[in-house]
Amino acid sequence: MKSFGGINALNGVSFEVSPGTITGLIGPNGAGKSTTFDVITGMITPETGTVTFAGTDVTGRPPHAIAECGLVRTFQSAKEFKNMTVIENLMIAPGGQSGETVWRSVVPSSRSEVRSEEDELFDRACDMLEFFEIEHLALESAGNLSGGQRKLLELARALMLDPELLLLDEPFAGVNPSLEDQLLDRIETLRDQGYTFLLVEHDIDLIMEYCNAVIVMHQGETLFRGSPEEVKSEREVVEAYLGGEVWHSVWKSYCPVWDLNQTSGMKEQNDKFLFSAGHHPLIVAFCDSPSWQHKFTRSRHSNQRTFVV
Repeated sequence: MKSFGGINALNGVSFEVSPGTITGLIGPNGAGKSTTFDVITGMITPETGTVTFAGTDVTGRPPHAIAECGLVRTFQSAKEFKNMTVIENLMIAPGGQSGETVWRSVVPSSRSEVRSEEDELFDRACDMLEFFEIEHLALESAGNLSGGQRKLLELARALMLDPELLLLDEPFAGVNPSLEDQLLDRIETLRDQGYTFLLVEHDIDLIMEYCNAVIVMHQGETLFRGSPEEVKSEREVVEAYLGGEVWHSVWKSYCPVWDLNQTSGMKEQNDKFLFSAGHHPLIVAFCDSPSWQHKFTRSRHSNQRTFVV
């Protein structure tokens, strides 16, 4: 549990992340997602409860100590060192370097050890830049990178710590579609290599398509955990996002929004109505919303379209 000014930001949040998976952490604004990341990574200390990583209680440890355990995070806004080059940003990431000690950098008998270690870090950094296809930016000042390139750099820098679990806080925010696909491809490749990801993201279609499991938070609590298919059909999740209860009785009033003369069929699925319009199925969900605002979304790689009333 964690509160700020008497308001519970987290209230009994509890979940596990399975190794070798991409797990999505979703919820409306103010659900407590970023606060959860801050607690897990030692940025803030919870008032009650524990954070356990690989069987070890890491609750309240400083962020650098948690990172050294193999639990590393990125931030909504990239935190690169703007006045350093891209490759320098990568090389500075690993902790405990010999060159961090002044006397080792100065004393002749120790300088060879420092140089050897730096050569190894340089090679690792070059491999990382090549993996993310940004090796052409190696000597570029990090402050000159685009938003998407900065996100690639931040993930590459996190990987320089050899993490077991990476917490990615909105890694696709402000990223153009081309770089987003590149970043997604690298995350999937890393997952297949055994890395584990916990991902906060507001693009629900992306979460449903790429995550192995999804955790839903609402008002500082864990609302639901399951597969993407289970989450999509869970009524509590729909209500948490849309507000109010889903109405079964209003669909007749709003069917004219679509030209039902063009639909080939309709059937109720849980709290949704599925219309088949040509070869573009439409899922229509109805909610108790004061303004009756409409929201239209399209799945990234399918013809499924969702219309929320």
